[in-house]
Amino acid sequence: MFELIRNNNLNIRVRWMPSHLSTDSSKVRPSWVTEADIIGNGNADRLAGKWDKSPLDHNIVLRYFRAVKLVKAIQSGLSAVITYLPPPGIRLLRFRFLEFLERRYVLRTVAQNLSKVSQMHPENMQEHYF
Repeated sequence: MFELIRNNNLNIRVRWMPSHLSTDSSKVRPSWVTEADIIGNGNADRLAGKWDKSPLDHNIVLRYFRAVKLVKAIQSGLSAVITYLPPPGIRLLRFRFLEFLERRYVLRTVAQNLSKVSQMHPENMQEHYF
């Protein structure tokens, strides 16, 4: 949709309008709402009703709910981190300490891998790659 708008140099204006003006006579029609707006809104309601009754692809629904669950988990984790972060000066010290621990872990892992390589037989050395 956005590509069609861009390729055809269309100007789109989105605005709110009261719903069901064509079916509910008790609603007052604002002066800025045109007859075309009412017809378009009625067609949107009609199509929404059709979509509501149509069967949904189970795989798409599952992927959607998994994505929502993942977003909620990420947001929850980020809010917990932000809530419990120390003041900025201490935060830098903590970051440097974590960086130090990470480097130590990487160095230890590399050392372990090198010791495994040194224990291999020379004829098998060419088969192992990192």
